[in-house]
Amino acid sequence: PSPRQSVVPPAELCQIALPFEDDWVNVWQLNHPDGSLLIDAGFHSRDLLAAIGDFSGFDLLITHPHRDHIGGLGAVLDRASRIFSPSTLPSAEIVYPSQTIESGSWRITVMDLRGHHPLAVGYRIQLGESHFFASGDAVFARSIGGCAGKTAYQLARATLLEAWEQLNPETLILTGHGPLTSVAIENRENPFIAGWLGG
Repeated sequence: PSPRQSVVPPAELCQIALPFEDDWVNVWQLNHPDGSLLIDAGFHSRDLLAAIGDFSGFDLLITHPHRDHIGGLGAVLDRASRIFSPSTLPSAEIVYPSQTIESGSWRITVMDLRGHHPLAVGYRIQLGESHFFASGDAVFARSIGGCAGKTAYQLARATLLEAWEQLNPETLILTGHGPLTSVAIENRENPFIAGWLGG
């Protein structure tokens, strides 16, 4: 395949790649003087704590309850101001698709991303001209998350395309694994997205 287009992260965004077995899993940190966000909690508490240092007072957004995204949760229970999750987790508020969350100056919309996981959600995060989409494992650079059978795959396709319609091309996609990407890049380079949109 041709070299993929890379995305330069804006100053307020930090990608934290934490070890998970023989792979890596992303935690994303969005900084703002009027409220910061952490997206997912990685696989192991010690790795998350080593990565975020004394970072605290943030709102934590959980995309789905697979172990590599919630394993480090215990490390930040006393650090997070609020925790939002689509499933029952310690100290977490349950979120539902179409719900809107205000976090400091961030406006966050919860989006249905079931398919890879039956409770998965994404978060559309907006502040001024900054637009982010925390996708968890629903979509990656040039790929999508694995699905347990045809029914789950069809659900993943339906929910992701519905979410996609609400995102502008400049939206940066905060993936659960792999590099930062954007809607515009995935429209061109992701065979699933491009195929679905073309079909």
